[in-house]
Amino acid sequence: MNSAALIETITQLISPLITAQGLKLWGIELINIPQPIIKIFVDTIETNRLHENNIINSKSEQITIEQCASLSRLIGLTLEVEELFPNKWTLEVSSPGLERSFFTIQQLSNYINHDIDVTLKEQHPLWPNRKKFYGTLISITDNTFMLNLSLAHRKSDEPENVSINWQQVRKATLVHHFFQPNKKLGSTKGLNGGTT
Repeated sequence: MNSAALIETITQLISPLITAQGLKLWGIELINIPQPIIKIFVDTIETNRLHENNIINSKSEQITIEQCASLSRLIGLTLEVEELFPNKWTLEVSSPGLERSFFTIQQLSNYINHDIDVTLKEQHPLWPNRKKFYGTLISITDNTFMLNLSLAHRKSDEPENVSINWQQVRKATLVHHFFQPNKKLGSTKGLNGGTT
């Protein structure tokens, strides 16, 4: 069974368990070196609701350690019974976090106007020698999305926008910018120790 088929099988097995806990499956990642590591990412329904309304912040409801531990036990028992892995394997259950990876292009739809870090499987057909892009997500059409690249992340003679087919994507991650309130204005000490 290849990785894609294995992920699909695991998804079908564990989705009811996650839903029963009032949570949502965000994605599954398999790492096969040196032994299988199954990473399960789950999110709260509230966090998904906020993101659907373009409200993304660190104060939204977070999945708890207790919820992850409970799900880990349930999922672990299920995978053991199904014997999907012939040898020893490791299971990790966690939240996708603020800087979350995307597993489907549909997940991108809640993140228009947010910065995305993208790594492609191969060089972009229209951007020679370029596999990595960092830009603002500006549109999604069918199986393609478009990033707007600032001058800090492209050469001056390169186009501002890049269109990427989801099938080209190896990894796409949300870039979260933490809010930094302005420093309070006040007196500062000069080099001579006086107040300016």
